[in-house]
Amino acid sequence: MARSDYPPILDRRTIFISSWRNFAPNESFGGMTLTQFEEATAETIAVRHKILVARTKLSGLMLDRSNADEATREAFIRVADGVRANADHGYDCPMYRALGYVPKSESKTGRRRTKTVYVTTPPVE
Repeated sequence: MARSDYPPILDRRTIFISSWRNFAPNESFGGMTLTQFEEATAETIAVRHKILVARTKLSGLMLDRSNADEATREAFIRVADGVRANADHGYDCPMYRALGYVPKSESKTGRRRTKTVYVTTPPVE
């Protein structure tokens, strides 16, 4: 598990390069010069850039998906309306039910009629 008290990797890279450049620019450490170290650690920046590009592309693709889904929903409505309007099919056909809609014969009116209960109390004497 990575230590959480270290700064993020890009910040650490900047610290290493800055320290090296300020205190020993002509020295080599770990078998690398400063230039070689910058080249060896440049992949970290390149991969992060690729991730940023991919996230941007993903964001655009998600918008494309949303627009395509809206067009598909409109197509669903057009087909369902076509089934309802067709003289051979209509609101009560098996296809209309198979599309996921409630046929007219199975739909409820929506009006609820509740019985009113009258409470009668005996007269007070």
